[in-house]
Amino acid sequence: MSNKDTKQKLDEFEKKLKELAFTIDKVEDEKLEITNQLKKVLSDYNNLERDIEKRVNIRVLQLKISMAKSLFKSVDDIGYAMKASENLQLNEQAKNWLDGLKSVLSGIEKSLLEIGVEVMVVSVGDEYDSDLHEVVTTIPGNENNKIVDVIEKGYLIGDVVIKPARVVVSRI
Repeated sequence: MSNKDTKQKLDEFEKKLKELAFTIDKVEDEKLEITNQLKKVLSDYNNLERDIEKRVNIRVLQLKISMAKSLFKSVDDIGYAMKASENLQLNEQAKNWLDGLKSVLSGIEKSLLEIGVEVMVVSVGDEYDSDLHEVVTTIPGNENNKIVDVIEKGYLIGDVVIKPARVVVSRI
């Protein structure tokens, strides 16, 4: 084999080597691009999962609030009936009926508690808080902004007020 043939074969080999190097670079660039696309798709998927979970949690909370609010009127009405019965002279049959009513109220309150609805603890003498309480009326008193009477219970789910307590507040 002559020097010329060797040089020609060497040139061909270098040309093929450069072509292979170019192809390798191109494949690595495509691999990097595909890897980046996959990372982006995975990130988008994870974000979507988090968004869906947040939306589901919000919808569950909305449903709990809606269900609870639909029961509040009945709970308040039963509470009014029980309070009104305190001043009545009831026979044994009426007392048994009232005990049944108390049991129904207890069952409703237990059901509310099971879905995360808690009764707001409000006492006479507490400071009025517009975020937690709704003023039904005010009466003159020795202290300003003190709760004098609780007319209706308030309810919370976690830190969210779903029904403010209806109260009577004193004003100087």
